[in-house]
Parts: sequence; structure tokens; C-alpha cells
Amino acid sequence: MTESKALEKETNEILESIEQCCSCKFCATSCPVYKKEYKGHSSLFSEAAPGKMKAFYYHKKYGYGKLEDLRDLLYFCIGCGNCERACKDFSSYVPVPNIIEKIRALLVKEGVGSLPRQKAFGEHTILEHNPYMEKHQNRFDWLPKKISNTLPEKAEYIYFVGCTSSYRQKQLTLDTVNVFTKLGVDFTVLGPDEWCCGSPLLRTGQWDIAKKLAEHNRDVLSKMDPDKIITTCAGCYRTFEVDYKKTYKDMLGVDFPFKVLHTTQLLAELIKKKELTFNKKYDAVKVTYHDPCHLGRHAGVYDAPREVLGAITGLKLVEMPRTRDRSWCCGAGGGFKAGYTDNSLSVALDRLTEVEGTGATILASACPFCWRSLDDAIQKKNSKMVMKDVIQIVSEHI
Repeated sequence: MTESKALEKETNEILESIEQCCSCKFCATSCPVYKKEYKGHSSLFSEAAPGKMKAFYYHKKYGYGKLEDLRDLLYFCIGCGNCERACKDFSSYVPVPNIIEKIRALLVKEGVGSLPRQKAFGEHTILEHNPYMEKHQNRFDWLPKKISNTLPEKAEYIYFVGCTSSYRQKQLTLDTVNVFTKLGVDFTVLGPDEWCCGSPLLRTGQWDIAKKLAEHNRDVLSKMDPDKIITTCAGCYRTFEVDYKKTYKDMLGVDFPFKVLHTTQLLAELIKKKELTFNKKYDAVKVTYHDPCHLGRHAGVYDAPREVLGAITGLKLVEMPRTRDRSWCCGAGGGFKAGYTDNSLSVALDRLTEVEGTGATILASACPFCWRSLDDAIQKKNSKMVMKDVIQIVSEHI
């Protein structure tokens, strides 16, 4: 099959999938960017999933609209999956985030996607294996030599740190290593062999690059032959557990047999085994937990983080109005923060309003992306809220 024929086949399959979405608006108000200003105006419906689907459908079927405008609209989406949840609850079932990612991949193949900053981080990832414009040789600069020198070549657990934690949230990684060390967890890291998991590339349609990353990660992990992989990053967790194994298994062409645990899942297991106890306590401190989209809606992990927080004496967990599968997005996913920085911050500020309404003094999450986005909102608003990752709270209390 020629490349043009393959593109036509992929496009027709997508069009068939979205026909039922075009005439439905049940999910519109579940969209964090619905009613947000888009390219200087607020067009309401076009910003929610049905409008995006209809725009793509009419362009491909009847040639309506410019391809560049369609690209901008299709990337004006966080990929949070709240629309998919609403579709399951109130309508039929359209896997909207997956379809939008497929459309983005088509736009990349056609030479118009992705957005400039997203394309730039894709190009950099080819060279330096991370999307943050950083040098690969600096990936593990955060790890003290006194610790790295003691790590075994092989261990029960591989701690896959991830790009955001390695280059932007270094304190989070130090807290993670501190907790693992104190608890006697048999772990090691990949060191220079760790490359980006590919999540930012999958979300923005840069699938050729994501495939190379997936193949590399499979190969190096196969050589290490760990019992389990641990990640503090919700994005890495979703990519390994959902994308590598299910959603994009055929496209990526990788067999990924490893058991993957998010840090909170490991800690919850240790608590149940009484191998993790807390010798310090909060003095009636209220904490509210923000469900990361990658960990929650996309991967179904809701209980473990709450079980960990609930085990800390004196900590009172208070929930926001929208939580678990209805949790409001932090605004950072799907390449949205890179493509639409101001809009991303606006979504985070929306979430912060809910956070402050709980009366909590600490906002906890389990994702370095959420940490960065929500802390940006805290700083922007000069809020007294304190942003912490679950692992950071654990580190302070063992």
C-alpha cells in the first residue's frame, strides 16, 4: 500500500469513528478549555470535542477551512479525557482523546502538525532524549554520588525517573530516593540508558519519534530484567502501562511485559504489609488531593494515593467537588502547556479556585506535570496554598 493510500485509509477510519460525535454536545461543559479564549476570541462549541471533530470531518469530507486553522484547533485540547468520561456516562462511547491524537498524527504526516514549540521538543528529543531542551548527559545530575555509587546493577525494581522529574522537579526525585532508601526498597536506575518514555510525542502526533523511544526503552529494560518498574510520573506510568501495552501497542510494535507501578501504588502495598509506618504526624492539617488525568481517568489509579495520605496520623483528607474520574485537569497535558501557555495557566487557576474552596492548606498530587502547573497557578494568584507531591509528604513523615 502506498503512503498516500495508507493516509487515506487512516483518515476514512477516523471519519467513521467520529460521525456519531459530531452531532452530540453532551461532553461540552466537561471540557476545561470550553469557553476559553481561542486565537483572540471565544467560539464556545469549537473548543469542545464535538466542534473539533466536526471541523476535521467537514474539512476532510468537503474541504472546509484551512488546514493550518484546523491544526490550531485540534491542538487546542489538553487530552484530559473528561469528554470521554462524559460520553460513557451520557451518550454512546467515542474514545475522543485517542481519536484526537490520531488526527494529530495525520496532520504531522501531512506536514502541518505539530505546533512550533511541540515540533521543537520533538526534534530535541531525537538528539538528547528529552523534550526540555536539556543535555542528556545531565539527566542524572540530581542524584548524589554517595547514592549512585551504592545502587546495584540489577534490582527488583527499576526506578524510571522520567524527564520532568529529572530536569524540572529534582526535589521530587530526591525525596523518592530518600523514601526508597529508608524503606530498604531494592531498586536501581537506568542512568544514561534512560530515555523519554515518549508521552509528549504520542500526545502531539509525533509517533515516529515515540516509536524509537519505545523500542529503546523496551530493549534496555529487557537487558535489566527487573521484576517491576516504578515511576513517580503519572505520564510515564500511563505511557508504559496503557500506551505501550494497549492503546498504541500495534503502532509502537513493542512487547512490554513488565509490571509497572506508580510510586503511590508501591507505598500503598507497603502500608498494607506494615512495612511502611509513619513516626511523625500532622497536627490536624487539611490536605486535598488532585487526581492527575494520566494516572486517574487514563489509567484508573484513584485509591492508592488516598490510601497513602490516609495512613498519615493527623492528616485530614478533604475532597474537592470534582474528584476521581470527574477531576478537573491541571492544564498541562497533551502538549497544551507548550502550545497554549496562557490558556494552560487559566485552566490551572480554575482548579486552584476549587482547591481553595476545600479549606485545605496543602494541595497534593502524584504527577510532576500537575505539580508544576498547579504551583504556577499558586504563584500567579499569590495563594497561601502549598503544593506537594504525595511522595514529598511521605518523605517528611518517615
